[in-house]
Amino acid sequence: MRTLTFNRVIGAGSFGTVYHAELRVPRGFSRQCAVKVMNATSPDQDHFRARMRDEARLLGMLADEQILGVAELVMADNRDIVV
Repeated sequence: MRTLTFNRVIGAGSFGTVYHAELRVPRGFSRQCAVKVMNATSPDQDHFRARMRDEARLLGMLADEQILGVAELVMADNRDIVV
C-alpha cells in the first residue's frame, strides 16, 4: 500500500496548498515529491476542480528536468490531489 507523509507547506493560495511530502510504496521504495491539494471549500469548486485536472494532464504530458512531473491525480476527502 502506498502512503504519503506530508512534511511541510511549500506554498498556499486561493486555489489550494502545495506540500513537500514523501511517497512510500511497498518493498521500501520512497521518493520526495510535491503534493497539491485543492482547498476544501471554494465558491466555484467545480471550475477549480476542472482547472486542476487540466493542469495535471498538461504537466503529465511534459518531460523536462526543469518542470515537476505528475505521478498521479487522486481524490481524497472529496478533494483533488496532484502528486
